[in-house]
Amino acid sequence: MARASRAGQSFFERPDVRRIRRYSLAEEALNLIEAEDARRPSIDNLASRLGISSRLLEYVFNAWCGVAPSQYILAARLTRVRRALNTSEPERTVTQVASAAEFHHFGRFSSQYRRFCGETPSMTLRRARRRCADAA
Repeated sequence: MARASRAGQSFFERPDVRRIRRYSLAEEALNLIEAEDARRPSIDNLASRLGISSRLLEYVFNAWCGVAPSQYILAARLTRVRRALNTSEPERTVTQVASAAEFHHFGRFSSQYRRFCGETPSMTLRRARRRCADAA
């Protein structure tokens, strides 16, 4: 038992350095994704910027966030689009907002948005325009 003790801590009381490192990697990845704003970061690019393999990034992300990094990136991008639709100028279209967020396949975008937000992008935009008209 004396061998397991280090600096007055038992084996079970010492912090798990790997767990702390994985948490820190997940936090760094989340910060990078949020900093990308409208761009679509790739898993390989994120892993490279963190100095780890893509597989380790997937593992860490799943362990700490409960979803794959690609799912989180998509959710972050869709959230940004929803925010943009809710606050956009009246003359902006769904296509313009989606293009600005680097969604280029509009049918797929619309279906992903509907699955994520529970309504179509045009419904979100219409409701936002109604709110603006009512406020004016």
